[in-house]
Amino acid sequence: MTDNPEIKAGETLQFKAFGEFTDSSVMDISSKVTWSSETVSVAAIDSNGLATAMNKGTTQISATGQLINTYGEKKYRHAAAQHRHINP
Repeated sequence: MTDNPEIKAGETLQFKAFGEFTDSSVMDISSKVTWSSETVSVAAIDSNGLATAMNKGTTQISATGQLINTYGEKKYRHAAAQHRHINP
């Protein structure tokens, strides 16, 4: 995936967020974060990280959240989420 994907109005693009743990394992935490679009009139994003282009323009998609320090038996280190601009 490019850093600045271009999709046309009505098209969708799936985003993912990953957490890295102290044991160096990486886990998909996409369902544990809150997704947002900087400019919803350009692209909307649902709670599953699926962005839909609405109109021509540029926006930034972000994932945020307060994650607890443990996930099962694993201690949480940090998360990396895709922060991408969409240029419909």
